[in-house]
Amino acid sequence: MRWQAAGRALFIEQGGQTATYGFEAKGGKLEVRGGDLAQPVVLDKGSAAYDAAMKKQKPQPLAVPGNGQELVGKWCDVRSMSNYSGGSSSMACFELKPDGTYTYNAESSRSVSAGSTASQSSDAGRWSYKGNQLVAQSRSGQTHTYNLEKRNHPKNQRDPMICLNGACYVTFYNKPAW
Repeated sequence: MRWQAAGRALFIEQGGQTATYGFEAKGGKLEVRGGDLAQPVVLDKGSAAYDAAMKKQKPQPLAVPGNGQELVGKWCDVRSMSNYSGGSSSMACFELKPDGTYTYNAESSRSVSAGSTASQSSDAGRWSYKGNQLVAQSRSGQTHTYNLEKRNHPKNQRDPMICLNGACYVTFYNKPAW
């Protein structure tokens, strides 16, 4: 099972399927609801299992030119906003694979009293890492070079992020902090 929290959304991937849940921290406990749950579930705080799992993780071999093994994985930017007249949500994720390929998927939706809109986009290609730059060569023939900065999430220092030209993406899977 792999998971990622973004905002108040919890994404859990298991067996190739991803489920989305809502969550809220209350008095040292985590309440999870939605998805396939018939009723909310309350989880107790604890980090011993997480810390043990992080120590057991072994780096995967990397077929990407240069250094960059620590960048392998799925990275996402999830945003949502709502008010009395409607709301919007967006999610952009890319996965940097150990074989030097990447995939990118984004979707967004907006709903207001006058109607709603939705959009999707995707891309794939090869990636490489050079110093503080990530280079993406799309199958469409375009090459993009991004200034890359490694940070930890400002609210949860245990979650690493990578920022590309200032846009930050949080790890989708459990990864050790930078």
